[in-house]
Amino acid sequence: MMSRVGLLAVVMTIAITSIASRPASAAIGEDTEEPGTHTVPEAPAPAESAPPAATVATAGEQLAPRPPRNDIAWGVALRARYVSVPGWLLGFFTKHNMPLGTFGHYGIEGFRRGGHFQVTLGLSYQNMSPPDGNWLGKDRDPTVDTRLLRFRGLSLYSADVAFTGQGMLSSWFGLHAGAGLGLAVVHGSIYVDVSEGCTDANIGDLNQCKPKNAMCSNGVCTGPSVLTTSPTGDVLPVVPIVDVLVGMDFRLPDVKGWEAKIDAGFYDAFFAGFAVGYTF
Repeated sequence: MMSRVGLLAVVMTIAITSIASRPASAAIGEDTEEPGTHTVPEAPAPAESAPPAATVATAGEQLAPRPPRNDIAWGVALRARYVSVPGWLLGFFTKHNMPLGTFGHYGIEGFRRGGHFQVTLGLSYQNMSPPDGNWLGKDRDPTVDTRLLRFRGLSLYSADVAFTGQGMLSSWFGLHAGAGLGLAVVHGSIYVDVSEGCTDANIGDLNQCKPKNAMCSNGVCTGPSVLTTSPTGDVLPVVPIVDVLVGMDFRLPDVKGWEAKIDAGFYDAFFAGFAVGYTF
């Protein structure tokens, strides 16, 4: 009996010692680590990867409204030009002619400029009446084929669109060049009479080569009783406008909006002129 009691006491002592030796942090009912083992902590789940910064920026640029360009300008201008149809140009079609030279083009322009490119809409009047004088076609006999032509109010009322490239070389000076097309309504009349007493030598002298009894002075011939009063039907009602131009631009750096230009070119006749404008 005493031996059993002693054995029981030994078992209880071992059990109490084992319980007392367990770590204080271990919860009841949890098993402690077995000797010689090492628990690897579980790695946290990777977070969902964010899209690349470049992708986010690109998406933002596509969704955001495009900012307005700050180099767009709208403006208006008034222009005036000297117009010329020289004798050498008419010489391709005639043996003798009366060239045109007049300060007779006036117009208004509206334009839109963006960067180095400009679109211009122009409305204009252009005088196309040379002085009265004798005309002779190529390979014609001056003694029988010379004609006195009188231009009365011949002019063009036109609308055109021109496209020009521009570049400022400094804050106040630049260059431009371009071309355009348009249409013009023709106004005015041409009267034709037969000149008499004409030769190759005197065809340009209206005192010797002219219609009989006509009176010509300072490029104007009169004589209602001897000159025709019916205009020729050769004047077209509408003609195309071909516009080619080059020129120089001038700005006022300290004055907002105001500008000027000088240009030259071809507008159904050679021209040289200037314009003064204002940009908004």
